[in-house]
Amino acid sequence: AHHHVLFRTPSAFEHLARARRLFFDKTGTLTEGKLSLTDVHIRLPDAEFDRHFVLQLVAAMEQDIAHPVALALVEAGKRSSGGELNISDLNVERAERGVICQRSQWGRIMVGNAAFLAQQGIDCVVTDNVTSTTALTLQVELAIEGRWVASLTLEDRLHEDAKEAIVWLQKQGIRCAIVSGD
Repeated sequence: AHHHVLFRTPSAFEHLARARRLFFDKTGTLTEGKLSLTDVHIRLPDAEFDRHFVLQLVAAMEQDIAHPVALALVEAGKRSSGGELNISDLNVERAERGVICQRSQWGRIMVGNAAFLAQQGIDCVVTDNVTSTTALTLQVELAIEGRWVASLTLEDRLHEDAKEAIVWLQKQGIRCAIVSGD
């Protein structure tokens, strides 16, 4: 566990010796698992939605979810308002890759990745997750009443030894891939 590797059975060592492919869970394995908000891009600049409102709404929708993405969004929402969430009375439904809620004054509200919004009939064209040498970023999208309102960018820093470990494994002839629910 000290080196971020856990084995459930002793035979796992034997199987690992013959492995030619390794699949890594990204969050907390290759990265620190501490997502933080780095950007909010308002897609409808003429609308009544500003950065503060977007952060408050997304945080209120995500506040009962324990996923690292939700935790980072809630933290950002609380920071934007001095520790309190000012939006309540949301009828939230969880979906496989996002969250949907209904509120009379705004209609149907959706938060999730671009694929989730596309499944809901919302057109949003985003760039792929950007990987630098020090961090991995991901996008969370917000749509209100069928309109793509905002993109929020989260960043998770790579463990300092992650790149070195992957390069070493590749030199040993082992193919590496990331498995992610994002």
